Amino acid sequence: MSEKTGRKRTRLLTAAILFGSIVSLLEAAIPTGTVVGTVRDESGAIIPGAKVTITHQGTGAVRSMQTDSSGNYNFPLLPVGTYTLKIEMQGFQTFVQKEFLLQVDQNLTIPVTMKLGEITQELTVEGATAGVDLVKATVIEVVDQRRIVDLPLNGRNPLQLQFLMPGVVFDNVSQGHGQGQNEGAVINGNRPGSNYFLMDGVDAVDSYLGVAPRFPSPDALQEFSVQTSQFSAEFGRNAGGLVNAVIKSGTNEFHGTLFEFLRWAAALETATPIVRGTWSRIGGRISRRVSGWSGTPSKKARLQFEPGMASSGTSSNRSAITVSRRPSLSISPETSSRPEIPATTMLRACLET
Repeated sequence: MSEKTGRKRTRLLTAAILFGSIVSLLEAAIPTGTVVGTVRDESGAIIPGAKVTITHQGTGAVRSMQTDSSGNYNFPLLPVGTYTLKIEMQGFQTFVQKEFLLQVDQNLTIPVTMKLGEITQELTVEGATAGVDLVKATVIEVVDQRRIVDLPLNGRNPLQLQFLMPGVVFDNVSQGHGQGQNEGAVINGNRPGSNYFLMDGVDAVDSYLGVAPRFPSPDALQEFSVQTSQFSAEFGRNAGGLVNAVIKSGTNEFHGTLFEFLRWAAALETATPIVRGTWSRIGGRISRRVSGWSGTPSKKARLQFEPGMASSGTSSNRSAITVSRRPSLSISPETSSRPEIPATTMLRACLET
């Protein structure tokens, strides 16, 4: 082998190792949830060796395992979304828990009781599961999609909803108050600079002011959690609160929204003198916002992306594009089948002009 060929192979091997390392880091960073439980029969006896399958309803991705000697199953690192759980065991009816919601940083416990019968018979359970976290003691509240869409927002900034959480109050005494893209928050009495913000598992903190420098528009944001105390070791960095945001991801169907918000100066003719005077002092500009997002199906191309756009006529030009790789559901060593979609690649763009 020539020296030139050897150098070429070395470069290719190095590039492959670096690429694999980057992909692994991205998968580890994506915010996820966990589903655990114990499978028993009607008498309360545990059922080891039962086949447990969990399916993401949006992407069709599947992960499977068997219950251990104690009848337990554990699906960690699941992307947020709606799932269906299926348990099969010879001599028992098939148990199906349909379409339950798994939120960011949630540890969802689903106990299963199987009835005697043919495996071809199916026992289907529908409805919401218990939301009590039996795995960790973290004090956490999730701002879900319904709150983001239904509650009023000034300037369409979903991060304002953090002030609805217990223990979170507005910071009006900090030196950096009013200087950042978002206002500071005092969580359980800690300094605003002690808070930590994550965006799809990536650090999203203004290092100077200690606030979130940017936050997705309501159209691009799936949900975010606010942890106020008793963090797990994976978040052992800051003493204040932790805000973990998840941007929407693609599914097996086309979907999206588009809207425009326009505020005319002429509308102030009927306003009070105080409002008109305030409008005049800030320049009397017309406020115009355009926002939207869309997703692509992944059944054929096995590729999903979720671009989001927000445009405001009164702000300076800024743009940011982030590319990340969603974790496959088959990362567990107990996995017995590959998911229908091995990997999900998402492209997100947030533009402000």
